[in-house]
Amino acid sequence: MAAELLKEETREEVPVAVIGGGIVGPVMAYILGEHGIRVHLYEARGKSLDGSQGRAINLSLSSRGMDALVRIGISEEVLKETTPFYGRCIHLPNSGGKTKLQYYSVKKEAVHSMNRRRLSELLLKKLEENPNVKIYYEHKLMNIEHQNNTLHFNVKRAGEEKESSYKISIKAKFIIGCDGFNSSVRKSVLGSILHYQQDILDEVYHELYLPPTQNGESALQHSDMFHIWPLGEVMLVGVPNKGNSFNIILFIPLSVSKSIKTPSDVLKFFKKYFPDLLEKIPNENQLIKDFFRKTPSRLNTIKCYPYHYGNILLLGDAAHSVLPFYGQGMNAGLEDCLIFEECLQEKDGDLETAAELFTDRRWKDLHTLADQSLHNFTTLRKGVNSNRFWINIKLESLLSVLLPNVFKQIYPMVVFSRGRYSEIHEREKWQKKLVNMIAIIIIIMSMLIISLILSFVI
Repeated sequence: MAAELLKEETREEVPVAVIGGGIVGPVMAYILGEHGIRVHLYEARGKSLDGSQGRAINLSLSSRGMDALVRIGISEEVLKETTPFYGRCIHLPNSGGKTKLQYYSVKKEAVHSMNRRRLSELLLKKLEENPNVKIYYEHKLMNIEHQNNTLHFNVKRAGEEKESSYKISIKAKFIIGCDGFNSSVRKSVLGSILHYQQDILDEVYHELYLPPTQNGESALQHSDMFHIWPLGEVMLVGVPNKGNSFNIILFIPLSVSKSIKTPSDVLKFFKKYFPDLLEKIPNENQLIKDFFRKTPSRLNTIKCYPYHYGNILLLGDAAHSVLPFYGQGMNAGLEDCLIFEECLQEKDGDLETAAELFTDRRWKDLHTLADQSLHNFTTLRKGVNSNRFWINIKLESLLSVLLPNVFKQIYPMVVFSRGRYSEIHEREKWQKKLVNMIAIIIIIMSMLIISLILSFVI
């Protein structure tokens, strides 16, 4: 039933309004509250965080995000509910089920898989402990009037038989948009942002599920790995959950997705491309139900500059939505909170000048992350099937052991450090040249040795 608009209310001005209670918003609000700043956080969903269809997708939590959770004192509680995975298990095409393992680092460090909805619940619960922060649920931002710093919300009226809503207006001295990819805050300043670029890929993704076996064991070998079935234009990944289940995500071109219209089409598709996985799914009807459960999501990248406009700041996906193929979307958003806090301290608590410094300090890294996440998508779909990929991986691992102060593996630097994304990418470029040069030298030396041996034989 459509919501009724009953009346309009106006509330007093608040020092800081944070829009969005998903992942980044609660962390930023908590940090500001610890600095003695009064914060009101507004979340469109209800307190139970409903509004999502079916299962919540898993997120990858690594060092950048973990440091933010440590900062607000919730890391140990979160870690108890995560599932560690240590690398990739790549299912080789047309190999009869053979796999190759690629650990993320020579130290076998772990990335942690975490249910998105559960993480948001834990963060909001933690935020309730902060006396300087108030949380308002069922508050959907409609628009912002910049000339008088007024935010207009549509608020659902709870506890009534007939669903209804009313409007309220809030004045805020400073506004932080943490409201995700479809950010209402970003849309309100879009005409004032100097650079805005949204790239929509042809690919979509379907969220599926692989339960444990009847005796509770993992249906896949190597349950502590991130599984990939790379088939070029078609790719499937498996993210481990607690309880030995996997969240399965299928990436396919939109045209292919549209061509799968019936339950029979789903089964034919999986028999053709992923027969080894289909054998492990105990209930084909559940697979079909999952496939058609909701409209597949498009893959998007958003870049914008600057991240601030007057008294408005964008953080997380509202500022920089990236593809999930580096596992850094949430981690970069949480790192935003730490970097903005650093900027705030450097600017003696002045929010607007801190926002300017945040843009200057952050934009190059986040644009680099967007580009590299797209590049990693291509690598995962196609590159991992090439011999050159595996030769380079072995060379990089060897060089990082032999020359640890000179040569470093790139993926661990991205995932297990707080190094700047742009600086890591610059290092990656010259290291690739070095690896390619060494590979060429090895090939030439091998050819010379073979020629020398043949000359003696002949």
